[in-house]
Amino acid sequence: MTTHSKNDLLTDDHITPIDFESIDGFPESHSWPQFDESLNKIQTHDLKDSLIPVIDLASPNAKTLISQACETWGVFQVVNHGVPFELVKKVESESRRLFALTTHEKCKVLRSVDGATGYGSPKLSPFFDKRMWHEGFTIMGSCVDDAKVLWPHEYQRFCDTMDAYQNQMKLLIHNLLLMILEPLDVTQEEMNWAIPAHDSQSVLQLNSYPSCPNPSRAVVAIMTTNSKNDLLTDDHITPIDFESIDGFPESHSWPQFDESLNKIQTRDLKDSLIPVIDLVSPNAKTLISQACETWGVFQVVNHGVPFELVKKVESESRRLFALTTHEKCKVLRSVDGATGYGSPKLSPFFDKRMWHEGFTIMGSCVDDAKVLWPHEYQRFCDTMDAYQNQMKLLIHNLLLMILEPLDVTQEEMNWAIPAHDSQSVLQLNSYPSCPNPSRAVGLASHTDSLLLTILNQCGIDGLEIFVEGLGWRRVPSVEGAFVVNVGDLLHIFSNAKFPAVTHRAMVNQSEHRISVAYFHGPPAESRLAPSSKFQKPCFKSLLVKEYLSLKYKHFFEALSLVRA
Repeated sequence: MTTHSKNDLLTDDHITPIDFESIDGFPESHSWPQFDESLNKIQTHDLKDSLIPVIDLASPNAKTLISQACETWGVFQVVNHGVPFELVKKVESESRRLFALTTHEKCKVLRSVDGATGYGSPKLSPFFDKRMWHEGFTIMGSCVDDAKVLWPHEYQRFCDTMDAYQNQMKLLIHNLLLMILEPLDVTQEEMNWAIPAHDSQSVLQLNSYPSCPNPSRAVVAIMTTNSKNDLLTDDHITPIDFESIDGFPESHSWPQFDESLNKIQTRDLKDSLIPVIDLVSPNAKTLISQACETWGVFQVVNHGVPFELVKKVESESRRLFALTTHEKCKVLRSVDGATGYGSPKLSPFFDKRMWHEGFTIMGSCVDDAKVLWPHEYQRFCDTMDAYQNQMKLLIHNLLLMILEPLDVTQEEMNWAIPAHDSQSVLQLNSYPSCPNPSRAVGLASHTDSLLLTILNQCGIDGLEIFVEGLGWRRVPSVEGAFVVNVGDLLHIFSNAKFPAVTHRAMVNQSEHRISVAYFHGPPAESRLAPSSKFQKPCFKSLLVKEYLSLKYKHFFEALSLVRA
């Protein structure tokens, strides 16, 4: 269970810019092949002759000129755009104030490996062998959290400036798109798609290109793709086409498992070593505390989630996975995305592929559902929304029972069970019947990253946990029960009192297995540390998002790396 060497592509190496303030000479890491200087001169000369049009937006023929520029060049400049000159200069000034900070200061808000905002190198860096002469700062919406870190007492000016500029950009984008799209005679629906009233994606990118000792060999941005993109494309995201597979592919063939050990596991767990706890029992809290400490996993019944809703979720999940691969891939999870259809996110850390396809939901799934079922999406959305609401209530009750015996503070309780901004993920898992289950893995060995996970096995065994000294043990599917397991964050918060259980999912030859997992965690920007009740903390204090970033880089060693 070692990390895949290709994971090197996904670490801080391609996120942290070079320390421009203390650089000595011109580093080989940033030295690109020699460019054709004559070509550069021609380009510069041409552009000074203004082949790229400069369009006055107050001109009566601005719309025509913009349409022509889009068609001919795909680029143009605009003047008289309505954005106040003073604001433009403020943005420039605040950007320079940011980049004038020391590298140490700027790296306090370093963009995480799977993050979208903060300080760092260009996101396209992993696709090239050489580094770019660039540092940047990415803003999506409010930048107040990062700004407070950079200037604890002087952040407001930066935030107000960037907020005002983003508002002006939205207005300008709206006007430009109207002028670009109207000549195309698009429908009102298409116009609303391009210029939505809500939920549009917008990014404000501040770029810094420090003076360079060898500009002819440096690149600040690049315009081509690179073959290394293979690691970050659909290769680890797109599941195999299970509906048309012929035989058992080598890509999914794992080392032979010890069948005798598997048989022992199944027999032992039918003797209920993993406790099944009745939540209406007066001693449920004590049993849960014992189970967390002994196993890191338990099952619950009488949990309050309506049986009919549980069955609806199973039915809707099967409806989704019964779609053709072509249909499901219409909502394929993007390389840096969090939701949609795809293979497990842990796939890049293993040499072999998993016998699995999944669908990830965070909040509303209406956009993806509309793509899958343009006229029949509401049932799916309503079911998943109702289930997520029930999971939130159950998580709340479970965490109260788990944390109260630890005598945690009210502040710590609010951290684990926040009224707002918690991280929650609903994961639908599909494990199709497999022609060679002894050589396949549904979901490879791992621990869950967040606080607590609730799993519905949907009536078919497949989950296995690893117990020190006993090996792999199968968790039987109990009618009406949910499996609850401790994740990394709860392991850290409990100062290792509660183990983060290592588990995997196996497949079978005769049945298509479905499971539904709900993951819960505290806000990403909150601080993670062992509870204050522990006098000798076993783990360092860090932000939740910093731990998740570390887990994304060092999948198997993350917990050991944050030990105190």
